[in-house]
Parts: sequence; structure tokens; C-alpha cells
Amino acid sequence: MAGRGVIMRLHAEFTMPYDRHFALSVLSPSAAVSFVLLFFLSIDHLPIPVQAQIIPLTSVLSLVFLPFVLKWRIPITPLLRIVTLFIGFVLLHSLVALLVDVFNGAGQIRVIAWGRQVIALCLGIFVFLVLRETLKNVSDRFIIQAMAIGALLPLALALFNMLWGFTGSAPAGAIVIHLRSTLGLGSWPHRASGLSMEPAHFAFYLVIVAIPAFFMGLVTSKRKLLWFTLLAVSLVAFMGTFSTTGVIELVGLLLAGALVSSKRYRFLNLITLILLLIGGVLVTHLFPTNYAVVQLRHLLSGNWTVSAIDRFYSTFGPFMRAFSSYTLLGYGLGGTSTHFRELMPESVQASVASVHWATMPNLGSLIGRILAESGLVGLFLFSMIFYAALKEMKALTGSLLAHVALPVIIAFLVGATVGGHGSFALPYLWFWLAVIDSRYMNQKTRWDNGYQNRP
Repeated sequence: MAGRGVIMRLHAEFTMPYDRHFALSVLSPSAAVSFVLLFFLSIDHLPIPVQAQIIPLTSVLSLVFLPFVLKWRIPITPLLRIVTLFIGFVLLHSLVALLVDVFNGAGQIRVIAWGRQVIALCLGIFVFLVLRETLKNVSDRFIIQAMAIGALLPLALALFNMLWGFTGSAPAGAIVIHLRSTLGLGSWPHRASGLSMEPAHFAFYLVIVAIPAFFMGLVTSKRKLLWFTLLAVSLVAFMGTFSTTGVIELVGLLLAGALVSSKRYRFLNLITLILLLIGGVLVTHLFPTNYAVVQLRHLLSGNWTVSAIDRFYSTFGPFMRAFSSYTLLGYGLGGTSTHFRELMPESVQASVASVHWATMPNLGSLIGRILAESGLVGLFLFSMIFYAALKEMKALTGSLLAHVALPVIIAFLVGATVGGHGSFALPYLWFWLAVIDSRYMNQKTRWDNGYQNRP
């Protein structure tokens, strides 16, 4: 009976109309597309015969939905302008760099690497284009609910994973192995991964999507206990990832939230940060041999693991070689495959290359990759995307999503710098940019209508 009561409360919370038109809006094409894309945000790998580690389901589905969603007359916003400028520059620059490399004798690997990066970039921009169009037709509440519902299955799987690892439960392990194997993924008994490719990726998803969704539900819903429980479960699942970079990302999220949020939300961020630190101390003492603690010990002792070396030099290696190579000009999309040695200090080249494909070495950091592949101009244009997003956020009023977006984007940048998340195809950044842009378009429409209706 207790379990049935929980299910009924979940059903009531996630189906209670935001307004009298909400029930009809759920059936609208925009709402359906938005829900599907947000529901599958955690799945970042598909069992298809393509040589690629990151194949996000949301990004692939955006490609499918694009012809049906995109209109001939696309609403122009400051954010769309700079995103278009960045994409256009990167594609043109990469084509010129590819032709130069081919002319100088670069082989087939260079062309394949270029094609892979172009596809990844296009998949990311498709997420932005589709969601900015569909999200403007749904409410903030709908978006929060879709994010939360999409996180329930990964969280449940993470709890089974922890039960398997801590108690040795064979049924729990069988559930985890079966569900993850359908996505072509391996399983680790002592590290929760949800439906993501690996624990660090799942921790990133929790920080960027699930935890913000449950936090927003907590502060906006009357069912505080339910949303608090979901938030607590997401934090427990996060600890079950034992991800060092995940901890850095979550601390970045909470610190940013404490600094930029209103007083009402600042207190909640600080309390969560304190609880996280207490939980971290407990985990360190209860599980002294877990992955995160071992990584931290190696980091503090100066005996860095290959993973730490890869994360650090994938970001800062191109900056360190800025004046001894053509990094400031950029080697073009996929250029790291043939110019890898020019981007890394010689002392760490073998270590960084060992965690990537031998025939196609790459950089695991998005920030380092943007500098290495698109140069200083590309990095500047990429930073201008966040400036445009910030300007739109400042113009927004009354949208909790828009206020939460800033600390989330800061956390994303932390992950893109030190977390090893280097693929343009990952939908998280594009999703939040679409949230901001869709809310900005809605408010601009209200402003225009109000101006036209003046006496």
C-alpha cells in the first residue's frame, strides 16, 4: 500500500495541470517532441555500428525531428546570431584547414576525423534549433516535469547498481547488467552509471539536468516532501558514481548558485553544499579504496593517474603550446588526429594518447579542443555565446528556469574544462541555451504585443 501511495503521489505531481490548457498542451506536437528529447537526455551512447563513443539519443532524435519542427522563418535572437556565427566560422575554418592538410599529404584518417567532428557539431546545433522552437510552446512547469520524469529510470538503475555493489545482490546486478547491455554498455558493481556510458558521464548528467530539475520542483511545488526525496535520492546516486570530476562540477554548481541566486535560493544552495561536504567526508572514511578517493590521493601526492593527466593536458596542453605551434590559428575540426604531437608537451603525449584511439588521438576537453581546432577566434566566438545568453537571461523576468540556467551553465563550463566532456554532440549545453532562448522569445513576443496594444 505504501508503494502504491508513492506512485499515486508521483502521478498526481507530474500530471497536475499547470493551467487549464496544460492537459491539451501535453498532446501538442511541440510538447511531445520536447518531452521525448528531455526524457532521453541521460543516454549518451547507442549500440549502433558506428565508431564513436558519444552518440547521444537526444541529439540523434533532434536530427529526426528537425525537418518537422524547423520553419522557413526562424525567429532571430541575439543568442541565435552568435551561435550561427560560431558554427559558420568553425565549419568554414575547418574546411580550409582540411584542404591545407590534404594538400600537405594528410591521409584518410584526417578526412574521417573531420567528418566525425562535423557530424558531432551538427548534432549539437540540431538540439538547439529543435528545442528553442518547441520549448517556447510549453510552460516552465512542463519542462521541469519532463526533466524530472526522464531522470527517474536512470536514478532507479543507479540505486540497483549501488545495492548490487554494496550488498552483492545478484538480482540487482542482473537488472543493471541487462538494461545497460541493451545500450551496449558495460557495468561496474561499485560505481553507479545510470543509463550513461560511464560513471563520470552519469555524474555530469545529474549535475546539469537531474539535480537542477528536482531543485526547481522543490521550490515551486506544494509537494515539498516528494521533491525533497527525489533531490536527496539524486544526491545519493551522485555519491554512488564516485566521480572526482563530478564532485568538482557539483561544487561549481552549488557555489555558482549561492553567489548568483536570490536570497531565497542561496540558503538552499549553501545547505546542499554543506551536506555534500559532510557526505564526502563520510564516503572517504567508509570507502577508503573507492575510485574517487584513490584519484584524489594520487592527485595530492603528485603521482597523477593517466586519467588526471588526460583531463589536465587536454585543456591546458593547447594553451601551453600556443606559441610553439599553430594552435592560435587552429588546426580545424578533427585536426588533433594528425597534429596531436604539436598540441601536447612531449612528456605527456604517450599518456594522453593511451586513453584515446591509437589511430585517431583526440582531446578530452571541450575548451582545449575548441582552441586547438578553431583557434583564438573560435574560442572568442564560443565565449560570446555565453555573453549573449547572459544578456538574454538578464532580460527575463519571472522564469525560474532562466535563473537556474546561469549556475548550471557555469557547472557545464567546469565540466567542459576538467571533466573530460569534449563532444559537441552532448546535448546538455544546447538544451540549456534553448531554454534561455525560448523564454527570451516568449518574453519578446509579450513585449511586442504590449507595445502594439497601447492606446
